[in-house]
Amino acid sequence: MISNKNIKDFSVFLRGKSKVTDARIDVLSTLSSIHKPISIKEIAKRIKGHNMTTFYRTLETLVKIGLVKKITINSEESLYETTINRHHHHHITCTNCGLLEDVDVCVPSLSTKTLTQKGFSSITDHSLEFFGICKSCTKS
Repeated sequence: MISNKNIKDFSVFLRGKSKVTDARIDVLSTLSSIHKPISIKEIAKRIKGHNMTTFYRTLETLVKIGLVKKITINSEESLYETTINRHHHHHITCTNCGLLEDVDVCVPSLSTKTLTQKGFSSITDHSLEFFGICKSCTKS
């Protein structure tokens, strides 16, 4: 997690890591204001003045430098959320309506056990996703 709660200028996060562009600032600002993972199509709806190729390249860069996390819940499309001022977390998805919520659960001991059992020297990242039926869908 990158922390600086009073930051208003996202260019500070880009300096020294990547070129500061309007598209990168726009995407970071949009993702920071939403507080949930969204698709590239939703990002494009919210930000005018850039084409889809720019969004794909921008997100690829922001993921690479660690300012955005790419979440693949299903094979249909990826979702994106910022890591700026966000703690490490995972997600739970309703398989009926698609509701997606953050889950503040992580099992670090599982990573250590996996390293030992599978002969890896390090784990660079991980994803833990939960699927189920939300309360609203259960009532229906």
